[in-house]
Amino acid sequence: MKLRYICTVTLLGILIAVHGCSKHRDEIEIRCIENMQILESAAHSYMLEHNLSPTNIVNPERLKVFIKGSELRCPLSNTPYPAFEIGRGPECPSSQEHTRKYRDQRCPKQPR
Repeated sequence: MKLRYICTVTLLGILIAVHGCSKHRDEIEIRCIENMQILESAAHSYMLEHNLSPTNIVNPERLKVFIKGSELRCPLSNTPYPAFEIGRGPECPSSQEHTRKYRDQRCPKQPR
């Protein structure tokens, strides 16, 4: 009976830990997507202010004047976002999945 109790408690602990890790990953993904949205908005302001086209490449370092707070970094790896084509938008330096979800939100597919 005692062994059964220990196994049950251990299994519950593992399930709780896995759920907590999943929730943490979701929060990181949401923050990363929000960061890319902020960078995109800042890049559009930068483009208009400097008479650039959507095909120009911009380094996020140049966007600091348009962003409140500290430099935006991917929360998954604390890596800065790389330079990107303004019209295409930023990419996550740590997760292609983050970039895909950001782009899906940015350009919803039209029904056929």
